[in-house]
Amino acid sequence: MSDNFNMTRTKTLWIKDEYLQLILAGRKTIEVRVGYSNIRRLQVGDRLMLNDQYPFVIRRIGRYASFEELLAHEDAASIAPGISRGELLETLRAIYPPEKEALGVVALEIAPGGKTAGAAYGLGAILAPWRDGVRGEWPLDSKRIWQADDLAALADRLVGMVTG
Repeated sequence: MSDNFNMTRTKTLWIKDEYLQLILAGRKTIEVRVGYSNIRRLQVGDRLMLNDQYPFVIRRIGRYASFEELLAHEDAASIAPGISRGELLETLRAIYPPEKEALGVVALEIAPGGKTAGAAYGLGAILAPWRDGVRGEWPLDSKRIWQADDLAALADRLVGMVTG
């Protein structure tokens, strides 16, 4: 693993239960915050503990001057599934008054980051430094080393055999 990966930090984010449930279901993938200094320090690859319980990882960060700019560049359905852009703008402004919006707006694209990330969201949800280290010999004593992509393809074929 790279030194940068080992230097990631972990931050606890507290999220209202209704939004947390959307995140855990995989429907909400972008968490919006204003630019408090602790949020501005976050970097791609940093770990998040949602409500001090659920491990996630920051996959991408968007930084914007206002909620309008945020909504011009981000998918509203990834922030708040089921509501329109206009309703989302009203909701964000109800949570954050103008002086908080003036700090800047941060969109954190997040993905599960714990042991179940791959099982819950597929191989793409596992960060490359973890995924790239996956390998195994199969059949045993065959000297054939399978990489992560080979193992994923094998798993897909096996699932097809069971369900097909």
